[in-house]
Amino acid sequence: MRKLGTGLLACVVLAGTALASPVGWIHPEAGRFGVGGEVGAITNRDLEWNSGNNVAEIDQSVYYVGRIGYGLTDQVEIYGRLGGADLDLRSTVGGLGWTGTAGGSTEFAWGVGLQGVIYDAGTWNLAGDANYFAHNSHTLNSIGVNDADFWEWQVGLQAQTQFDQFYPYLGVKYSDANIQYTNLSPDLEADDNVGVYVGAGFNLSGNWSGYLEGRFVDETSFGGGVQYRF
Repeated sequence: MRKLGTGLLACVVLAGTALASPVGWIHPEAGRFGVGGEVGAITNRDLEWNSGNNVAEIDQSVYYVGRIGYGLTDQVEIYGRLGGADLDLRSTVGGLGWTGTAGGSTEFAWGVGLQGVIYDAGTWNLAGDANYFAHNSHTLNSIGVNDADFWEWQVGLQAQTQFDQFYPYLGVKYSDANIQYTNLSPDLEADDNVGVYVGAGFNLSGNWSGYLEGRFVDETSFGGGVQYRF
């Protein structure tokens, strides 16, 4: 059995107060870079005012990003994301001053994260991830919004195992999302914060790997990616 040799990751993941985007199969390798790409979409996430009233939802937000990571140790990896994302909103009540769906522009997206193996039992392990993801300055012409900013942070804890070249995992996460816009008020935030996610990693060949993932309860979203390590 191997135990995590850093208190930093444990504090970030277990306390849940650090920094969403997908987590993926967590398998750091010391001193190696990982470069790849990820695509995915939020297909539903309920939004509320600070008062707690559900007034809107993310109807769709599609992202496509490049990802680069570096293994600090065989247990811990840091990573960053750069790319683009769009943002479509749907008003569920008239309190926002508009109803229906408002399609948003595609804008620059970025994110940072930390992930690692907390406990390794040999045939399975317990891993964690903390990440922050944002895309800003969306234009929603149909409702007169010209500067909508989205940000989300997430912490997750997952159990993962291995069957030959197949690495399934199941996790629970806590996340928060917020949308701010300059000429409408109030700001919107996530209606639900606790969710689950399930996915699988794959050893494709040599230094190539990939994963597919779905996230549910607090949001409905799907994603996947590929990575090359060197």
